[in-house]
Amino acid sequence: SLKEVVQLPVLAIAPAPAGLSAGAMYINSAGKTLQFYDGAAWQALSCNAPPEAQNVAISGALASGVLLTASYTYYDAESDAENTPPSYQWYRADDTAGTNEVAITGQTASTYTTSDADLLNFVGVKITPKALTGTLTGSTATKYVGLIMPATGVGTFGGKTCFDIALGNDNVDGCGSVSSRTANKSDFTLAATNTQSYTFTPSGTVSNVRFYYANTNGAPVTAISGNNTGNNISAAVTATVTYDNTLNTLAAGLTRLNALAAKIYVLYNDNANNTGTDKQLTLTTSVKDCACCGAMISPTEFREFMCYNLGADNSLDPNVPSQGIAGNYYQWGRSVVVANAYTSAGAISGWDTSRAPDGAWSDETKTSNDPCPEGYRVPTKTVMQGVRDNNYVSWTGTWNVISGNFGTAVHVGTSAGAMNLTFDVAGLRDSDTGSLSGAYSYVMYWTSTGRAGGATSETYRASASNTTPYISDYSRNTGNHVRCVHQ
Repeated sequence: SLKEVVQLPVLAIAPAPAGLSAGAMYINSAGKTLQFYDGAAWQALSCNAPPEAQNVAISGALASGVLLTASYTYYDAESDAENTPPSYQWYRADDTAGTNEVAITGQTASTYTTSDADLLNFVGVKITPKALTGTLTGSTATKYVGLIMPATGVGTFGGKTCFDIALGNDNVDGCGSVSSRTANKSDFTLAATNTQSYTFTPSGTVSNVRFYYANTNGAPVTAISGNNTGNNISAAVTATVTYDNTLNTLAAGLTRLNALAAKIYVLYNDNANNTGTDKQLTLTTSVKDCACCGAMISPTEFREFMCYNLGADNSLDPNVPSQGIAGNYYQWGRSVVVANAYTSAGAISGWDTSRAPDGAWSDETKTSNDPCPEGYRVPTKTVMQGVRDNNYVSWTGTWNVISGNFGTAVHVGTSAGAMNLTFDVAGLRDSDTGSLSGAYSYVMYWTSTGRAGGATSETYRASASNTTPYISDYSRNTGNHVRCVHQ
């Protein structure tokens, strides 16, 4: 016991007294170590915990020729200072568990630029932290990402990407009521759910079509098939993806923030006889115990959106218009909330009439000014055009240009009357004064797409005079809603 060890003689040096047998222990006060006699010599057991590399992450696009950057949080239980840099080593492997990992020669820095040698592999980093005092070397922490893929191609690639097991999270974390979700429930004990089809339709004639998957949180996908490795392919090619049939259990209680997830890829050669360049298209699938809100953004691709505007009351039904689901107003290119549904309708003191510069929000990547949570971003104009062009539209309530009670909303769905995504009719905040304008008669949502010159940016709109949603630019210092789309 600890008490018995403490009661042993405390010595400043460690010669082995005569007659001791293996297993004897004492505390070395000079070295501050617990020592034991192994039968031949005294061995030190450190009482100082080793440093740790926590929260290891890799940032950068998963493509060839891209700079990946490793990051971590240093931790030491005794607050021993870090000895920088730590030890880095980059690897290739078959999966995120590091199966058949191979060290990449010479890659021992915090950054690594991928190459064609990494294609169709997972890339990872091992970080060994070091301390200046105490225990000097920590245990190695590992992180893998992947698959590393070639450049994005053209054509269409689609299939079901969002699954709600609808067993729990009843009106929790914006997941909606279980009763409202039951009709669209995904039951993975059924073959119709755990076996899904994903179809690639090429643009022109291609060759060597292959399908891959990569589980990115948990292991929802277990198999994929359907390759066509021949030449002169112009017709659709369909992959069969098998999901784990125990996902009803594995996904129970999961929300949008921690959903099980996987990426499904199609690779093809852009020449008819396999002598061109490999390209890819990607879908992201998620399995959770939470409502799947979203819309078709092309004839074949359903894209998940957040069910609510940023700042909305997530305990309310997102498809029933009310003041609580209107949420926040933002100026384009900024993450600062300028008003919410309960802000006075009058002018706002100190309203910022300046405009964010080009690039403050970007179509190419999520910027630091993007107010959407992790895993989501402000949608691009192209995405919202897809929502406009590939869904049925209906609405609740009466459009009114004078007054109202937050009782009007536009719904989009994958079938007539469906409400897969709802946009509230709550107006905008005026660009000059911040006063509420067009309340109950305008649907106004930002996209990430700015028009060159810095004055205006594109919005997704509908109005009492034009109830069919459309895309139009608007002054960047206007306050509009934001509906985040899954990345």
